[in-house]
Amino acid sequence: MKKRLLWIDMLKITSMLMILILHIFLNGGILYRLEIGSAEYAAGWFIESVCYCAVNCYAIITGYLMYRPEKEKFNYSRIIPLWLQVFFYSAAITVVFLLTDPECFAESDYSAASGFMPVLSNTYWYFTSYFGMFFFIPFMNVMIRNIDKKEFTVLVGTAFAVLSFIPFTFTYRKDPFGTQFGYSTVWLAVLYLAGAYIKRFGDDFTLKKRTWAAVLVFSSLIPCVSSLALDYTSAKDFENVYSTDLGGLTYNYTSPFTVISAVSLFMLFKDAEIRSRLAEKLINFFAPASFSVYLIHTHPLVFEFIFKDKFVFLAGYNAAVMLLGGIFCAVFLYAVLSAADHIRMALFKALKVSRNSERLVNSLTDRLKSMKVR
Repeated sequence: MKKRLLWIDMLKITSMLMILILHIFLNGGILYRLEIGSAEYAAGWFIESVCYCAVNCYAIITGYLMYRPEKEKFNYSRIIPLWLQVFFYSAAITVVFLLTDPECFAESDYSAASGFMPVLSNTYWYFTSYFGMFFFIPFMNVMIRNIDKKEFTVLVGTAFAVLSFIPFTFTYRKDPFGTQFGYSTVWLAVLYLAGAYIKRFGDDFTLKKRTWAAVLVFSSLIPCVSSLALDYTSAKDFENVYSTDLGGLTYNYTSPFTVISAVSLFMLFKDAEIRSRLAEKLINFFAPASFSVYLIHTHPLVFEFIFKDKFVFLAGYNAAVMLLGGIFCAVFLYAVLSAADHIRMALFKALKVSRNSERLVNSLTDRLKSMKVR
């Protein structure tokens, strides 16, 4: 059990590092400064393509962890510490900007009030989507437990066919089924099903690790090569990359290639053994902070006024140095932000947030049960 949790934690760290790399190259301004057709441009978009699946992989982890094959009482109190964690960073960062740079609110679409309503204001799209899905998890688990492998395979296959393959193939960059190209509760629910499916039947997948690695590289190369070819022949500047036909289709979370990459990344890490005591200690230290790394660096004000275009200097180097520099910056940021989050963890521990959340939910549940319908 401990080894399983360790490989999942290692995958969480890796996924969040990939998300950081994704943002460093795109929002950090590197890709804006690269010349179409250059080796640096190709290298930058390749690493972007490889890392694009990380958000989907993070959602698959949720399904793998939260599905239980045995019937159990669902703990609704889990959402409270998580919401408080989101609120803590959303509100705290907003207050810091109010005190140090209040003029930024006039330059941004983000309002100060949004910082105190992170879910309703969609401050973090991933958490808003997750929050919407969370309350349906116990019902999805009941369904998953009561269908056999064939039915579950048809369910997952149909979900991806309708919400991923059909839009990609036939609808020309439109979103007919309301997945918002992955930025939605619906899409996270589909990925939850994928994670639960792997938990139930993942041992039936007999591909070797090197095969999964090859699939990951291949499924990342397709959108990269296709977009590069299209950019070279028709796009005149960076802004056209996402607007070109094939580029717009392949670089989104519901793309079949992104889905295949996410599953491949998950299976590449699945059941990996951690033999080093040092590695185990590092994983145990950094993994719990992975979500906070996301919350801090993607806060709208941080993203717009601190993070944006701060890594353009890497565009001045050759491809190898640029890639290594981007990866180093991601590791450095992860280390700093996760270390900072341990202060928040200590505060939550001192306030007994998890225990008090459970007590609150149990109290509310008892009161609801004691109410009589008249």
